[in-house]
Amino acid sequence: MKFLVILLLFAVPTTTFAQKIFIVTDEHNAPILGASVFLMGNTNELVAVSDEKGTVKLNLDENSQYLVHSLGYIDAQYNTAQLNETSIIILKESTYQLKEVKAGTLSSFTIKQPLTQKVIIDAPQDANKQRVTFIKIDSPGYLKNLKLFCKVQVKEVVPDYRFILLSEKNGMPDSVLVPLFIEGKKSKREIVFDLSKTNYYLEKGTYFIGYETFNGKAILKKQIHYNKNKQQFTIVPLVIYCSDVQKISYERTNLSKWYSPKYGIRGEDGKLIWKDNFDKNFAYELELLH
Repeated sequence: MKFLVILLLFAVPTTTFAQKIFIVTDEHNAPILGASVFLMGNTNELVAVSDEKGTVKLNLDENSQYLVHSLGYIDAQYNTAQLNETSIIILKESTYQLKEVKAGTLSSFTIKQPLTQKVIIDAPQDANKQRVTFIKIDSPGYLKNLKLFCKVQVKEVVPDYRFILLSEKNGMPDSVLVPLFIEGKKSKREIVFDLSKTNYYLEKGTYFIGYETFNGKAILKKQIHYNKNKQQFTIVPLVIYCSDVQKISYERTNLSKWYSPKYGIRGEDGKLIWKDNFDKNFAYELELLH
């Protein structure tokens, strides 16, 4: 018996891309500089950063989700179909409930996490990085300022540092409590966040406090100092001094899942080996008013 073999050719669908230009603005049509656009997945990928005119160029995947993030604004998510229907991405300003400031003279007190010689390396790279540490508030008060200790080594490419405060849930960072854009003022030895403008009253309880670091300017100017092939930093513009007193800390990249900090050591072959580091955490001084 003869068998006729029929070969069927199937057209295999392929993902197509189309580049499109968008303008990221606030609700008053003012352009937003430094807004990050992530291609969402298991580990979000930074695909664009808005310039001073709010412009971003995206290669749209036909079946993807995108996340637009800028501190001080509510994160916005879009799918490809939605982005194909617009050229303007509007971010809404974040708001939160303020407690009325008490009348009269307020006294200050400081919560400290003491300094050690350990350091966290912060270098410009194609990612947003958030780091937080657990803090317990026994005496409530208004936020005044947060101070981090650092050493600036390459001033021209030092990334921006922005304050973040999150609630705690089941021992993990949860929701953002102060959604304002508060950039740290950098000097050679410290970064200071002026929190008095928040008028935020920190009640008794447990929280996570820290910072987001991101060098959108370096990315826009293609001044990335992270060698992906060698998996190492070629320049370290700034280091954060640490403390080993508090052992509960987390970090995340591109708004993905929180994870415990890592530290790198050189093996005998010279390769960098990353290990969990539950003791490493940044030192700080948090001043409150009550």
